[in-house]
Amino acid sequence: MNKQTPPARILLSQAERLRRRGDMAGAAGLYEAVISRFPANTRARSGLAALERDAIESLPQDRLDAVAASFRQGHWDEALRLAERLDTDGGPLHPALIEIMGACHLRLGRPEAAVRVYDRALPAQETAELWSAKGRALRAAGRPNRATAAFGRATALAPDCVAHWLDLAACQLDCGQPDAARRAVARALAIAPEHPAALTLQGRVALASGDADNAQAAFGTAIRLDPENAATLNDLAILARALGRRDEALAHYEAALALHPDSAVLHRNLSEIAAFTGPDDPRIARMEKLLDRTTDPDDRAHLKFALFNALDQLGDHTRAFDHLAEGNALRKARLGYDVTRDAALFAWLKTLRLPRAPMGDPQVTPIFVTGLPRSGTTLTEQILSHGADVRPAGELALVKTAIAPILRTLKENSRSCLSVDEILDLQRILRHRLAEYAGGHATVIDKMPLNFRWIGFLCAALPEARIVVMQRDEMALGWSLYRQCFGGPGNGFAYDLGDIACYQALARDLVAHFQASEAERIVTADFGALIRDPFETALALRRACGIPDPDETLVTTDITRPILTASADQVRRAVDPARDTGWCRYAEQLAPLREALDALVRRGL
Repeated sequence: MNKQTPPARILLSQAERLRRRGDMAGAAGLYEAVISRFPANTRARSGLAALERDAIESLPQDRLDAVAASFRQGHWDEALRLAERLDTDGGPLHPALIEIMGACHLRLGRPEAAVRVYDRALPAQETAELWSAKGRALRAAGRPNRATAAFGRATALAPDCVAHWLDLAACQLDCGQPDAARRAVARALAIAPEHPAALTLQGRVALASGDADNAQAAFGTAIRLDPENAATLNDLAILARALGRRDEALAHYEAALALHPDSAVLHRNLSEIAAFTGPDDPRIARMEKLLDRTTDPDDRAHLKFALFNALDQLGDHTRAFDHLAEGNALRKARLGYDVTRDAALFAWLKTLRLPRAPMGDPQVTPIFVTGLPRSGTTLTEQILSHGADVRPAGELALVKTAIAPILRTLKENSRSCLSVDEILDLQRILRHRLAEYAGGHATVIDKMPLNFRWIGFLCAALPEARIVVMQRDEMALGWSLYRQCFGGPGNGFAYDLGDIACYQALARDLVAHFQASEAERIVTADFGALIRDPFETALALRRACGIPDPDETLVTTDITRPILTASADQVRRAVDPARDTGWCRYAEQLAPLREALDALVRRGL
């Protein structure tokens, strides 16, 4: 023990004297100092709890009621402002304010601030509910590894709570750990065998692993138990669409909308597969009426994209693009995307020095199909997996979640080089998680497009891996990105034409950097060539990846597995060379994209 630090009993005595004098902040600081050294000290924890009870009694009920009323009315800025006025002493956070302050920060798009609220609260009252709330905030902040740890702590404190096991399972699925997620869901179902939300999540885990039959069974049981669960109906629609059953998907979306007619996300989902009959289609009128009365920026963005889908289909290009531009502007504002941050990240990635891991004994051979979203990764995955001992695993989050902690460590310690032990740890994690998705196949394909950012790490950690980088006509790719409303918070560059042009240049430069030293590991494929000459291009691509020639056609629409990407419908249709010219009908509106691309070329980018 540091000789300058008083023993715990002295600190506790000082804290109690300060409390009697009314110095609550000082007392709280001493209690927290003891807890930081001795987390199990009950005297310190009891003291903090007593301070909170004192705080509850000292805060005016009318002011607490005002905070709660503002929150219930959706005035999150006001509720947060009122709560912060009541939280002025910097001591333990008032229990009545924790939930509201954290929820306000989340709804205002500030998950890191919500995490700080829960971090202040946890030393005084470590409950499963607070750990779970912190986990949700961490998950929203894009830190699934830390969120998993928080949810794990919640399940340890309350092992009989189904909700905490489901939070843990969902986060493990985000991290690319399907087996762990499956076990967590099993724990939830052991507690409540007929829990609809647990069965729905069981279906999502099965679907993420490509197991459509078990996904269908789980969703079916969940909807029988709770026929009016719109979320499960939405999942059933996603599954049907992933299997190419559009009419069935449409029926599920319509049933979900009948239960929740104000769901903007459901309207957008339906608009992506519906056949609109004309400008008087009642579904368009419903979306327009909902848009008129909703003020939530996220809902307005989803409705704008939905109306674009409908009007584009009907050939009303001027109105369609107006809705699309407004929807993209709302999404960009909501995400707060700044392309200069990605420029700085890419520049930093080029400076890293990564030692090479030995081959060892890999269980499977991974192929990473990368590039920008909408560049043809789904079609390429289908070509590579056809007629071979190859498992197409879809878009996996496992690479990013394995590398993210390494990047934070390097940043925090101002390092630019990994140790051999660190690269071996990364190899172990990646191989284990890839094997989970391989399902006994010799080769597994991860087609997460933005994995091109991590080519340096993949080449260093996995000498057995092959990496495909998709290329596509820049105008066609830019238009395909701009017209897509992506489900998660990623792909922030896709909501502004200038950002799209800049990001394409950044991606091209980063890939060229890796190709200079890893030419034998990186295979480039052109989407235009694939749709113009499918057989020969596909055959050359397979050979470059070390996959045997098949005995049958390489490009087929006879696909029975679920495909969970925006290209699920396109990949089941015959290859059409016109896919790269669809942007031309919006050539006038897309002039800023062309100008931005040309300007980058003039600058040598």
